[in-house]
Amino acid sequence: MVTGEVTYGEWKTEEGTSPAVDSPTIPGYTPDQATVVTWTPSADDVDSNVIVVYTPDKQEATVTYVDITTGDEVVLGEVDSLTGVTDAKIDYSTADRIKAYEEAGYELVEDGFPVGEVYDKDSNVTQEYKVTLRQKVVDVDPERPVNPKDNSPIELAKTVTRTIEYKYLTPTGEEASGTITQTVEFTRTAKVNLVTGEVTYGEWKSENNTFPLVVSPEIDGYTVDQAEVPAMDVTVDSEDSNVVVIYTPVEKPEPEKAKPFVAEKPQMKESYVGETLPETGDSDNLAMAFLGLRLLGAVSLVGFAKRKKD
Repeated sequence: MVTGEVTYGEWKTEEGTSPAVDSPTIPGYTPDQATVVTWTPSADDVDSNVIVVYTPDKQEATVTYVDITTGDEVVLGEVDSLTGVTDAKIDYSTADRIKAYEEAGYELVEDGFPVGEVYDKDSNVTQEYKVTLRQKVVDVDPERPVNPKDNSPIELAKTVTRTIEYKYLTPTGEEASGTITQTVEFTRTAKVNLVTGEVTYGEWKSENNTFPLVVSPEIDGYTVDQAEVPAMDVTVDSEDSNVVVIYTPVEKPEPEKAKPFVAEKPQMKESYVGETLPETGDSDNLAMAFLGLRLLGAVSLVGFAKRKKD
């Protein structure tokens, strides 16, 4: 107690060895030391510090693009394979591929890859993401009926026509009355698949598919071969038709021509003087007169011959 000198005994420990320590398991990470080994320190050892470092595990992910147009999933193009590590942000965007598919005629149903997605902690399971699309089908604009895929025309309307003409029965067939034109309009809808260009048509429809009856006009002095053109039902497959109604002039009876008057010649027979005519019962005076005429003619001929001789 005079000098204050301290005299130490030997260091002693109840347990001279520190036991090994297993590094705790952290999902998705691997420690660089699975176990911190046992340690038997001496009194001369300094304190120690052991740092166990955990490294994130390698992770894998895939992004698949599918078409569900038919009801079944059809994979589009290649499956995108991604790699990273636990808890790291997945460096990937679906925007470019979605845009390309939309330009090809698809429409997005669901983008199953969230923005800011990170890799999970299970390296034994591949993370799978799916982007769902379908082939876009659009209605055809009746004001501009073309296929938007290739600009080819699409028939959405059709007209069936019946023309009724009225003509005289002449070599040149002059018009007897104004021409009548009847029409029936048919329309339908259509849809176009923007991926395939396939066109799907609706049914043809018409508000009225009947040509009405038309009565032929009457024209004085003519008869008509069709008093009326009957009503007619048509379909979209009916061809255009043309009806010609003919007018024929009515024949007028010719007036009877007057017959010229012809006096009848009296029928006479030669008779001898003194005979009585049997038809009339007259005396022979008429026969005598006839005989006188004959004698007079003979005398004239004799005189003519004498003059010619002189």
